[in-house]
Amino acid sequence: MAGFSLLALVALAAQATATAEDLAFQPRNPLVLDYPKKCALGASFTETIVLTFDVSTSGKPENIRIKESSNSCFNKGATKAVGKWGFWMQAPSDGVIKHHDISIRLEFDRLNTPAKRE
Repeated sequence: MAGFSLLALVALAAQATATAEDLAFQPRNPLVLDYPKKCALGASFTETIVLTFDVSTSGKPENIRIKESSNSCFNKGATKAVGKWGFWMQAPSDGVIKHHDISIRLEFDRLNTPAKRE
């Protein structure tokens, strides 16, 4: 996928899994992934984690769950990154602005994700 940054890939993944209800909120900060150095040995060049989470009325991700994982070593980093994300909320007509079971696919790419020691 030449020409796409990691953040663009995350945004595309989020858009690809969004439903009509989910369009009532937008990310207010970028999702930042760090490639954990401790996971590099034995890992593929690209590891994929699919997470499901809820968005609180204040726009904070909560109840973050791993739905699929190509390598469990990356689960903690993915969960931590999504936990730091935030959303601008638009109240729907019924006044309820909490969203449930939002799914996102994250890719840790060894060549394009910054490395971080844990």
